[in-house]
This record gives sequence, structure tokens and C-alpha cells, in this order.
Amino acid sequence: RLSQADLMGFTLPYKYGGLNCPNLVYTMATEIVSRADASLMNLFGLQGIAETIYAFADDSIRDAVLPRFARGEVTGAMVLTEPDAGSDLQAVRLRADQDAQGNWRLNGVKRFITNGCGEILLVLARSEPDISDGRGLSLFYTERNERVRVRHLEQKLGIHGSPTCELVFEDCPAKLVGERQRGLITYVLALMNGARVGIAAQSLGIGEAAFRLARTYAHTRQQFGGPIERLPAVAELVADMKIQVEAARALTYETSRLCDREINNLRVLEWSKDLDKEEEKQRKQAARAYKRLNAMLTPMSKYYASEMCCDVADRTIQVLGGSGYMKDYAAERYFRDARITTIYEGTSQLQIVAAVRGVSSGAFESWCAEREPRRYDDAELEELKARLIAAREEVSKAIQFVKTKSASYLDLSGRRLVDAATLLDLRVVATVQYPKGLGPLVPEVSSRLPAGAPIIEKLSMSCFGAPAFADEPFRRTSDWKPLFRGVEQIELSSDQPRMMRACAVRIALNTPGLRFLATPDNGDKPGHTDGQKTSTFLKRFGCQLAINASPFEPIHPVEGRPQQIEGLTISDGRIVSPARGREPVLVVSASNQVRIGRWPIEGIEAHQAVCGFEIVLDNGEVRGSPRDVHPRTGAGVSRDGQMLYFLIIDGRQKGYSEGATTGELGLWLKALGAWDGINLDGGGTSTLVIQHGDSARVVNRPIHGGIPGQERVSASHLGVFAPPVKPGE
Repeated sequence: RLSQADLMGFTLPYKYGGLNCPNLVYTMATEIVSRADASLMNLFGLQGIAETIYAFADDSIRDAVLPRFARGEVTGAMVLTEPDAGSDLQAVRLRADQDAQGNWRLNGVKRFITNGCGEILLVLARSEPDISDGRGLSLFYTERNERVRVRHLEQKLGIHGSPTCELVFEDCPAKLVGERQRGLITYVLALMNGARVGIAAQSLGIGEAAFRLARTYAHTRQQFGGPIERLPAVAELVADMKIQVEAARALTYETSRLCDREINNLRVLEWSKDLDKEEEKQRKQAARAYKRLNAMLTPMSKYYASEMCCDVADRTIQVLGGSGYMKDYAAERYFRDARITTIYEGTSQLQIVAAVRGVSSGAFESWCAEREPRRYDDAELEELKARLIAAREEVSKAIQFVKTKSASYLDLSGRRLVDAATLLDLRVVATVQYPKGLGPLVPEVSSRLPAGAPIIEKLSMSCFGAPAFADEPFRRTSDWKPLFRGVEQIELSSDQPRMMRACAVRIALNTPGLRFLATPDNGDKPGHTDGQKTSTFLKRFGCQLAINASPFEPIHPVEGRPQQIEGLTISDGRIVSPARGREPVLVVSASNQVRIGRWPIEGIEAHQAVCGFEIVLDNGEVRGSPRDVHPRTGAGVSRDGQMLYFLIIDGRQKGYSEGATTGELGLWLKALGAWDGINLDGGGTSTLVIQHGDSARVVNRPIHGGIPGQERVSASHLGVFAPPVKPGE
């Protein structure tokens, strides 16, 4: 599917069939893929192998390999780790022997190779037997053949969809990539930089998926008479998870952006032959500066994002409790998948070792200092900047203190220095680079240890200024579009925790000329109506908009047959069907006041009324159930009573929209702006229809009899009469 969408050559140049996208966009795509499946990312994310071939191999290898990568015909593997050479790649023993004709042969064993069964293999091997350190290593390209054998498939804790192999090379033919002796010190280090950002993006995807699951569960799980999100301990857990994910995203995206800056300068130098000496000098200086900065930021991103991922996955299980421990929910899979992110492509401890060099060499301080002169019109941001500068000065003092000590003291202090610098970097990125996108951070920088202490022991995590659960549970796939005067429509979708598509309308209740109509009594018995489709109801009464409303029985395949409304319905002040108790109702007065609650509702005289199955939103609190997924018809009213919302979520259509729980219906209504909400009749009856010229247009995709787009006959509807939009409105 990825190759069909032309997504397997994301960053490759057009000449090889790639998309020529920057790394920042590729990082975003990697996060999205990982959110769906961390194992799939290990195929999608190995495109960095193609980038390494493009950067360092000769044209014969490029032309043979890269178009196939871009078409998705081949996948690759980084073949680095050995049984006795894990993090210490200088200890690699796999031999590369060259014969008299100049041909290379590989012999040895590699272990823990992600996608080791891939077609294109980049192998780190010892080409200089007399040199025992990293200078004796070169990088080789080979393709899967009978001389490469998968001896063992690892049985892993997580990422089960991605094979991890032990490979045996027996006189395997190979080609040298680039120059001899530069395999580790140049090519693999460049490859690892990209891989670090890739694992950071994978960590983001897993963390985001886990957070969304925890947030939804906290909203919909009912305990002690309400959703568990009302419990302060649970709310704090989920809020902290949101902060961690957004912080990691800010740092990872900024790192990707700066990696693009480095690559862009290098490519301009490579491709442009007519640069004047001054511009060439500036480009080289910029490339060196970005390379130095990225050597610090890439391990920082991988370190923070992967640790965040494990923590968020662990907290998700805690939010779900016993359910999280079971395989009924994806929480346990996120937990298992997350654990590898702190290990492969360099453990967290090695990321600290790599990052502390930049922290202690001045890269961190210069990066912060470049951003400090920026001024803001917003006084709060200016205050935040001042606090960040003060925090940076504290970190700088700690760095200078450590540098006066021995090398072993720096090693001992490395984690704390990197933690302090990383957390400060997060604040700087979010406040300076993305103040509107992420909201201002509120740093809570704890005071330093007693005077003269070597390190800042703690820089507490910051709050992004947004309340818990403030983000929307759906994507807005369109903007609000005017249909009639005071009536607007929007389309929504989500892929978590399943595919959902919806349409919603909002109605300004103070609009002149606006009025409502519930289905009038047109049957032979009290409480009965002659069933009709929602589009038929709209055309029959001349409404501009209509939805299905109260539950009913029985279901008839054709219109005109009697159906009984199961609960209260009032049409133009006349009771069509009496209430059956304190059932959930939506009531509209003659002056267009709208209330949602249990019948009878005090303080309002019902001119129109329909009933539903369940109150899903009560005074801003989601009340629905986390079980039973169906198509849904919902309605909600804003806190000030000025806006009415209709929401239709399609369902029972795998691959398009699978439906929602009543808890999710309440959550979506709340995100739209409702304060109280009701689940009206749903299932195959869920339909929203609008006037379209002289006919009726069904806005959503109802399903009846297993046929998508087929309307079901209903006993009850609620129609809206609205004037047309005036020119210029």
C-alpha cells in the first residue's frame, strides 16, 4: 500500500522516482505510520538506507538501487550489530576480503538485524585486518542471495510485525560504498543520525496512540457516578502524558528542520558550480555549524522521545487499570512496542554520551543564545523568555563547573547535564519556535543545588498552557461552511480508536426566522406515525434541514406503514407520543430556547420535543458508555444556550466508518462546543438531510440492510426551517 501511494521514496530526488521531500515532512509521516503500527514503521523508516546510498555510493550503485527503493520493490536493512559488537561498533569482526581482481567477499555473523530479510543490505565490515579500531571498518552494499543466510529469527517482546534476524555471511559478494576506512567514522555515523530522528518519530507515534487511548478511556469509563477523568489522580496522569508527547514532538520536529538546513547547504555546495567565493564560504560555515548542532540535538531527541514513549505507554496501562493489562485493549501492545525504542539505534545511555559532548562544548549555549534576542509583542511570552534566559544561565554555570573537573566527573554528571539541557531546549523550542502552535510553556525551573554544586539536579517539566483534554478527538476535514442563515456544516473524521466519519451542523438559535418542527401526529393511533425517510420528511414539510430523532418500532422497509414512537414527542405544542418516564429529551420552546435533560424539564414550555436513549453530556461532563459501537445521531446545546449542534457519526462500514460509542458521541459533542448532549435514535436510522434546490441531499452515508447510502424509514424526525444566506454573509 505504501508503494502504491508512492511513499517509499520520500526523501529521494525526483530523478530516482522519489518525492524529494524534506526530512521534516518525512519525520511527520513516520510518526503517523508509527501511530498506526510501530512494526510497519520499521519498513517505512528504513528509507534512510536509500539516503545513505544516495549520499555516499557511486552512480552505478545509485542507479541500480534507488529507483527500486522509490517504487517499493525492495526494502533494506542496516547490518551493523554483531554478537560481540553491539553499542561498541569499533569491535566489529565480520571480515571483508578483497581478491586479486578487486572483488569483495563478506564472511561472518551479524545479530539483531531489523528487517534482516530485506533485499538491500548495508554491511559494516572490517576491511583492514591490521587496524583494530573504527578506522579499519568500511561500509559495503550487497543484495540478498544464497550466500546470506537467516540463521535465526529472534523471539521478541514487541514489534512482532518486524522480523529481527541473525545473518550468516559466507563468501558473500559485495561492493564498497564510498571510500575504505570511512565506514564507521563517516557513513555509519551519518546513517545513525537519521536513524535517531526516525526512532524519535516512531516513539512519538507510539506515545500519541497510547495517549489517545488513555484519554478516550478516561472520558468514557464510568466509576463512582461519573467518568474517571474527574478523579484528580487520573486527570493528572493524562495531562502529564499530553505534555510529554507535545514536548517530544516539538524537539523532534525542530531537530528535523535543522537537519534539513545542514543537508540543504551541502547540496547547494555540491550542485552549484558557479557560487562566488563568499557564498561558498558562508555555505560551508553554515553546514559545519548545523552539523555540530545536530550532533547534539539528534541524540537528545532520540533520548527524550524514547523515554517519553515508554513512560506514556506505562501510564496508559495505569489509566485503563485491569483492562489495560489484558489483550482486549491495545495498551499492552503499546507498552511492549515502546520498550525497544530506548534500546535500538543506540541505547538511552549512549544517547547521553553523544549529547553531552554538544552540551559541554558550547553548542547548547550558542543555540540558546541565538534565540534570546527575539522580541515578542505578547507580554506573557516576553516574561517566559526572561525566565528561560535565567534558567539557561543556571545550566551554563553547572556546565562550566563540571568542565573544571576531571573527565570521569563529566561522565558521572552527563545524564543530569543532558536532562537539564534537554528540558530547557524543549521550553525554548516550544516558546520561541512554535508559540502559537503549542502554546506558551510555563517553566517551573527549580532552584539549583547549594552554591557551588556541580549540577542542576532538577528542571521540572513545563505546562503547555492548555488544559487537559483540550485537544479535539477528531480531525476537521473541512471548515465550517454556511448552509442557510445561522446554520453551518462541518465534516469530521478520526482513525482512533477506529475509523470514524461524521458530519455536524451548528445552529445559531437567535437567528431571525428560525423555527423547528418535530414529526406531527399522522398515524391512526396515539403515538403512531406513518414511517418515512428523513429526505421525504424534509421535502414534505419544506424544511431546510432534518435529522432522525426519537427511537421507534418496528422497522419497515417501505414508507407509509405505521410505526410507534417509543417515548416523548411534541409537535407544535401537541403531544404526539407521551413520555414513558424520566427519559432523556431535547426540548425546544416557541422562542427557540433549547434544553436537554430528563423529562420533565422545569423552566421551559415545550413547543417541540423529541426523546433519545441516553444523556451523553451533562453540564460539560461526558456521561456515555465506552461500549457498544453503532452509527450515532446526537444533539447538543452550548452552555449559554445560544447554539444547537447536530452530530451524525456513520458506522457499520468497515474501512470507511465503523461507528462510535455513546461516550465518544458525548466527547465529540463537547469538542464541538456543546455543554449538554443527547444520543437520539441511531443505528441504520442515523441520517442528516439538507435542502438542495428542489430536492433533498443526504449529507452523511447511512446504511440500511447492509447497503451503504441507503436511508431507513423512521417514525420521528426533527426539522429546521432557516432563511437563505444573504449575499455577503
